[in-house]
Amino acid sequence: ACWTRPDIAFVVNKLCKFMSNPGDAHFAVLKHLLRYLKGTKHKGLCFDFSAPSSVQGLHGFSDSSHADCPDTKHSTIAYIFRLDDAVLSWFSKLHTFVTTCTNHSEYAALFSAAKEAQWLKYLFQDFKLDGTLTPIPIYVDSSGVVSMVFNPVDHQSNKHIQIEHHYSRELTEIRTIAPQRLPSAENVADAFTKPLAAPAFSAVVPKLVNTLSV
Repeated sequence: ACWTRPDIAFVVNKLCKFMSNPGDAHFAVLKHLLRYLKGTKHKGLCFDFSAPSSVQGLHGFSDSSHADCPDTKHSTIAYIFRLDDAVLSWFSKLHTFVTTCTNHSEYAALFSAAKEAQWLKYLFQDFKLDGTLTPIPIYVDSSGVVSMVFNPVDHQSNKHIQIEHHYSRELTEIRTIAPQRLPSAENVADAFTKPLAAPAFSAVVPKLVNTLSV
């Protein structure tokens, strides 16, 4: 889940929270996961830059599932970065504090993605590949988040947001990142924040892992 199979990152993240005291429901999900892994044992990351790509260059996706933890009301935030169609980095985690609305949780997810984008920029600079990287597009499915980034006006609904989360605004201003909106159905990071229905999950899996030659 951390190194070769981003398609199972969400479910592994959730199962790990119950390792010390699992119940029947958790064992059922674990068995379902193991059956899925057995049926997809030849899938994994494939870095084939000779193939035509749907999106050129380094780009990312961020998303959140607001207050999806029934116990703490914390939100799951996630991001994923790809170079062309090759997955480079991904992240899925329950946030450390309560976010007050969907925009707040999406903004927190963008903040995490912005930090990763800055690190990837440094990494690519070390490889002397930074000429065509920035600004790095980060796709979100919330128009409210894009408005908060490009129109930093104090509003009653967002004046409580932690200062660190405005880091994405600064990176946007200096053209390190370029947040853009896209439909939820096209947001690859959606698979890292919530369990998807079978058709939606089947559609996103080819964007995360490929069938490897054996």
